[in-house]
Amino acid sequence: MEVQAECPWCGLVTVKPQQVRCAMDPEGEAALCQLECPVCHRLVWARTTAEGVVLILNSGGSAITGLVPFELLERRNGPPLLWDEILDLLSELESSACPQAELLGTRWAPRQTSQS
Repeated sequence: MEVQAECPWCGLVTVKPQQVRCAMDPEGEAALCQLECPVCHRLVWARTTAEGVVLILNSGGSAITGLVPFELLERRNGPPLLWDEILDLLSELESSACPQAELLGTRWAPRQTSQS
């Protein structure tokens, strides 16, 4: 058996199940697999299904231990961040001794919802 994943830099790559580590998202049906691209040797995180995890683990793959970046599975919505927005945030963070306190009152603070 071989596992195919898409490396963001090299495209479609194939590895052996023993070279793959997987973890299920505790809040959903999706899962993440971690592997090293055989071409560029970069770490690749690939999305898969619960069935995919079972197949990989039964074929010699291993489970991921420790922290897993499940935020990679989150559905993206809204417009993409603009470079100006990122630079504005970095500028505000650099000019503050305690940015967490100062940013609470700015545009990055959670919006208040009206209670009925």
